Amino acid sequence: MRKTCCINQIATAITFVTSLTAVAHATTFVGPTLYSSPSDSPLNLSSLGLTAVLETFEDGVNNLPGTVLSVGAINPPSATTDSVDGDDGAVNGSGIGGHSWLVPANQIFNVNFSSATLGGLPTEVGFVVTSTGSNASITVTVLGPTGLFEGAQTFSFPAAPNGAVADDFFIGITLPEGISGYAVSALLGTMEVDHLQFALPTAGTAAFQNAAQYFSAQDSPFDISGIGYSYVLEDFEDGVSNTPGMSADFTTIVNPSAVTDSVDGDDSVIDGAGTDGHSIYTGTNPITSITFDSGALGGLPTIFGIVATDSLSANRRITISAFGPGGQFIGQRTYEPMFSNLPGTATSEDRFIGLTAAGGISRIELSPGTIEYDHIQYNLPNPPEDPFLGPFPYFGAKDSPFGAGDDARILYLEDAEDGVFDAIPGTTAIFSQIVDPSSFTDSVDGDDGVIDGNGNAGHSMLVLLPGAFEATFNPNELNGVLPTAFGLVWTDGGVGVSNVTLEALDGVGNIVGLKTFYSLGDNFSNGTTDEDRFIGIEHPRGLGKVRVTSNRAFELDHVQVLVPTGPLVLGDLNGDGVVNGGDLGILLLNWGTNGLGDLNQDGIVDGADLGDLLNAWTV
Repeated sequence: MRKTCCINQIATAITFVTSLTAVAHATTFVGPTLYSSPSDSPLNLSSLGLTAVLETFEDGVNNLPGTVLSVGAINPPSATTDSVDGDDGAVNGSGIGGHSWLVPANQIFNVNFSSATLGGLPTEVGFVVTSTGSNASITVTVLGPTGLFEGAQTFSFPAAPNGAVADDFFIGITLPEGISGYAVSALLGTMEVDHLQFALPTAGTAAFQNAAQYFSAQDSPFDISGIGYSYVLEDFEDGVSNTPGMSADFTTIVNPSAVTDSVDGDDSVIDGAGTDGHSIYTGTNPITSITFDSGALGGLPTIFGIVATDSLSANRRITISAFGPGGQFIGQRTYEPMFSNLPGTATSEDRFIGLTAAGGISRIELSPGTIEYDHIQYNLPNPPEDPFLGPFPYFGAKDSPFGAGDDARILYLEDAEDGVFDAIPGTTAIFSQIVDPSSFTDSVDGDDGVIDGNGNAGHSMLVLLPGAFEATFNPNELNGVLPTAFGLVWTDGGVGVSNVTLEALDGVGNIVGLKTFYSLGDNFSNGTTDEDRFIGIEHPRGLGKVRVTSNRAFELDHVQVLVPTGPLVLGDLNGDGVVNGGDLGILLLNWGTNGLGDLNQDGIVDGADLGDLLNAWTV
């Protein structure tokens, strides 16, 4: 791309010739005007991402929403690159330190807009011509709202050396009826353009958060108190992405390693290192998409956040583009360079970025690639009433929120004081072992008959990693019903604080609650009881299984359930809240026995019970 003319003559040597005129609407061409930074744009760029968008290509990615570029590729910094002058951070008369869009020789560069994504068509567009190569002229052709020709103009430029910026000129187009696309063509040779921009036809509604330092979930700027029923936080610490109604095309979940950069607090101690937690990695994909399923969620979330923890190179800009219902663009923000040359596992550079959008968020796009992220979070649009209980102090059975049961429910409580788990009928429990009294045991305080601040004299249940506590309930052994409430007492998690997750499923395996209780414990592990906390859940349709996990090995005690004295819904044998074929199958399986399905309690499952079930059939 050699240019031979003297730079000082360029500004006065520009000529432009109108070769065609608009045939239907009032197409107006703006410029050419000298351009060295966004402040030189004739467009109003004061609210970038909401009323206008600007693509500088400086993150190596095209992030223009609802826009398709037909040919070419991003041209990185080099001795022959001709970017806008200020893109390298200084207006210094050189464009070799930035990025541009390089159009191959003898190719027509088309820019087309999607009215569906943008909520209409732009009426003002612009771009900067930074190089015309060996050619002295370009022609710009405009297409109107129906895709028909609306006007064209030819602009002639004298040549200039590689990287020279005094020949960089903005060219704009206005068409009140809307621009569906425009084309730029050169007669010979390659062409470079930069700073593609346009006014958004529909203003964005997203409100973006400023980047903020983040060491643990408590640093989220959003209200996380509803985690588990109204707010979702995915920290990937179980090694999988299993949040409801969300899918993401990141490359991999990163396991703990010497080069992992997880959120600092995910290993329970804020120590400046992220090596002991999990994160996600985008891979080299230039854009990572996170999509929300309104059907699965009962609507779209209005809050989104994520933590950027690391990059393969320093000083990376990160761009978030947000899309609302129907995939319509609702806003974009580019966060200024993140990530220093600190070690890749350092957490002091981790930053939370996110947004709110009252109309709902259907998709998030993050760019560029080769970024590590963690702690994806969003709200649930139609949350149920909070089903969780605790955490609150617990020293003895009198502190249980379940009391002694009631007229409609029976309380069963397992304290393991006889050395076995056998006090809750129809329950199969999985854990590592029962712990006998010792100087390290942390039983519920009152199990030794006195509340004295010490749990050494009782029994507890121990879970060693990577294990979990699981309790599965069999309605055949519980009068044909499932427990409607479950609780346990977390008594110890070793040195350091613990994050304890309670997951509850109904009778057919559907998750009905998932909540992480953060920062339990007091950094002391020798039987003190003032840190003991009750956690639990109530689900009126019945619980089929509960699972409790933690980032540390832990002790628990006083496992307890409330079991109804009769069916919650007559005929609902699997506890899913409805009477249908699933219940019919259970009844037929137990035909002729006194098992589950004996709805009239006469000691046998027979035709009378079948009649009762069919009468209760859910429409």
